[in-house]
Amino acid sequence: MKTFITTGVILLIALLFMANQNSSTSYKNTNVVHWCENDQLTWTDFKGKPGGHAHHALTAYEIGFNVSMKGNDIQFEVTCDFPKYKSWVKPGKANPKLLKHEQLHFDIAEIHARKLRKELQATHITLQNLERKADELYQSNWDKLNSMQNAYDRETDHSIIVVKQKEWEERVAVLLKELEDYKDETFCK
Repeated sequence: MKTFITTGVILLIALLFMANQNSSTSYKNTNVVHWCENDQLTWTDFKGKPGGHAHHALTAYEIGFNVSMKGNDIQFEVTCDFPKYKSWVKPGKANPKLLKHEQLHFDIAEIHARKLRKELQATHITLQNLERKADELYQSNWDKLNSMQNAYDRETDHSIIVVKQKEWEERVAVLLKELEDYKDETFCK
């Protein structure tokens, strides 16, 4: 009985922890775009209001992370979403070149969602170490994601350096292909 209660408490803590991760709770929510291989962002997806930012546009992204149990197995769901009302473009600045740059930000987020899926599958996670290991993997991926996003903007000067933009497009395409086994198009058309 004591083991059952301890396991139940650990599971409850883990579920509460996962509920607090960067996650979209409704997958039919029209306020987000789920990353899908054959779908590209359009300027109409950018519904947020630009503040006093120096940049012409901003692509927000979220890596959602949920856990559930299927029998005795821990199941992970990792999503990559574009929240429309956190993403914006300044009036008069929307153009195809900038949209391509912003799409790549979303694609970079998908790379890290795939990396997280891969790491979760490869890591021995139990109910006893779930919170610690899942949190470590999530945080490590999140840090690497933001580092890569910053390098992308710095090296391309936010899409202005055309040669670097093209290099990043090729690099991201290769990484997406390398991690193709870890894509999840559950929420795609």
